[in-house]
Amino acid sequence: MNNKNQFDVIVVGGRIAGCAAAIEFAKNGLRVLVVEQARLPSDTLSTHFMNPRGMTYLGMLSVLDHILEHTKAFEYLDVVIDDFDLGGCVDIDKQRLRFESLHGSRNITLEHRYACIRRYFLDQVLMNKAISLGVHFLTECKVVDVIIEHDRAAGIVCTNKSSEQHSYLGKLVVGADGKKSTVAKILNIEKQEEKKTCTFACYTYFSGLTLPHGRLKKRHRCGYAAVPTNNDLTMVLVYGPASFYEDFKKNRSNNFIKTIALIDEDFCHDLMAKGTQVEPFYSTDDQSAFIRKTSKHQVPLIGDAAMFKDQCTASGMMHALRDGILLAEQLKPFFKGEISKEIALRNFEELRYTDSYRYYEFTSSQAEMNPLREDECELYEAISKSEAERNRFVSLYFDIVSVRDFFSQTNVQRLLSSIAHITRAQNHIELSRIFTNPYKNPGEEISLEYEQSCLDFAQVHGRQFEKRVHNYFAFYKRRQDSNTFQYSRTLHSFPGAKTELSDDYHRHLKGLNFASQDYLGLGQDSEVLQAIHHALERFGPHSAGSPMIIGNTMLSRELEEELSKLVGKKHVLLFPTGYAAGMGTILGLVKPHDHI
Repeated sequence: MNNKNQFDVIVVGGRIAGCAAAIEFAKNGLRVLVVEQARLPSDTLSTHFMNPRGMTYLGMLSVLDHILEHTKAFEYLDVVIDDFDLGGCVDIDKQRLRFESLHGSRNITLEHRYACIRRYFLDQVLMNKAISLGVHFLTECKVVDVIIEHDRAAGIVCTNKSSEQHSYLGKLVVGADGKKSTVAKILNIEKQEEKKTCTFACYTYFSGLTLPHGRLKKRHRCGYAAVPTNNDLTMVLVYGPASFYEDFKKNRSNNFIKTIALIDEDFCHDLMAKGTQVEPFYSTDDQSAFIRKTSKHQVPLIGDAAMFKDQCTASGMMHALRDGILLAEQLKPFFKGEISKEIALRNFEELRYTDSYRYYEFTSSQAEMNPLREDECELYEAISKSEAERNRFVSLYFDIVSVRDFFSQTNVQRLLSSIAHITRAQNHIELSRIFTNPYKNPGEEISLEYEQSCLDFAQVHGRQFEKRVHNYFAFYKRRQDSNTFQYSRTLHSFPGAKTELSDDYHRHLKGLNFASQDYLGLGQDSEVLQAIHHALERFGPHSAGSPMIIGNTMLSRELEEELSKLVGKKHVLLFPTGYAAGMGTILGLVKPHDHI
């Protein structure tokens, strides 16, 4: 193979993450190849929202000034969740601390502006910058294989638009080819920690609107965003639970306007009176979040290929830039011969994981689009009272202030203490109005008792004890009235394959038992019953203490020894139930940074 097909770095994927990595590697004097399957420039589904942290990264890549010549930027973001005004500007001091913790002390100009940058423009700017630094860029070129030598990636095989196949060798192969990553598929890198609950999103562009800054507003289970973008247009996006999408898309145009009207009547009026839709609707509900284990065969994945999140926090582009820049920083010592590639990749993964994971969980929780709990209302009320706290909240929402710091017990208690003297009026909004799918036609609505389950009330919240269970008992009564509550049944006979029981409606039931945990039917086995009688006579009806004190018996010790022989382990510890075993081991042994 001739030298023109040999590179220091091969990046698969030529959009944001791939270009960011290519630019930084090229700055370090490395020979870089980027392979992109699509034809560039081209548009792609994207919130195309860039928060100040992302704008700072664009400055580090030396493309921000050119972008701002063609894109309106703004310092303030109007954020309203239900009736709480949470808008603000980013906290620059917090941003500096975040950058230094991840990138060290560098001469970085921190940005405080937001922008909404069309992808066909942003991707072109980044590609041109990479090419100007000597990066070799192949578009409309599909990777069909990754060359593996000694269990490490050594190059790629790809085909161009003429179906010609070429091979390229590199010291490092990077997967930056999005959530449907071909590299991940070839290397069989599976998705982990998937979050199936997500939002749908639908957006388009309007002319004729003049917004001084961006806005993000949410009410109950739906939200909208409106942000000025390129060519004097405004991008308007609506979103809600993915479970609403099938009904929403039956009439996108009407339901798009209906969503905005439900949230913000004033903006809806301006949109209808002044705005002209200039492009079709773009929509999706394919936003289930996931993480992929990276660096298999020493191939790092970056951007959406490594961690895909729901659009609701609009931070995907910023994280793609972060990944590309961070990867080049951490691999620099490897290319200088100071450390091994394995150590360099491990350092990158640890830094990226520490910076990402809690925000991944935060975004996934926001994507559930649940109505505000009482404790969340209290927290948002406290935040809304202070400009500094609103700035911190906006900084949290766009991953500048860390999730851990913002939701620490100390910070939450500090916020709530600021409104402890205020007597809040009880919120009497009907639950049916909060939970109902607004896109269903009249007569198609599902009753609220079927929209919820006991899981929705697993955690109680609120300062007053009585109010913590109010919503659950309202749900319980609705289930009772509709004869659909399937719990709290009382046995009248042995819980065998067939049994008798009564329920909370005082109905007496007979039938097959699908709820028993006596999976092997040993509860009625004659030998088991005889052993139980013998144990009762010898040890009594209970242990009279925990195993730590005098709760063990000769029988339990014998069972542990037999089980240890069966599973081939030195020790076995008995628990009374599977739930107790899970709680005992996980709470006792597992810590926040462990991965099971």
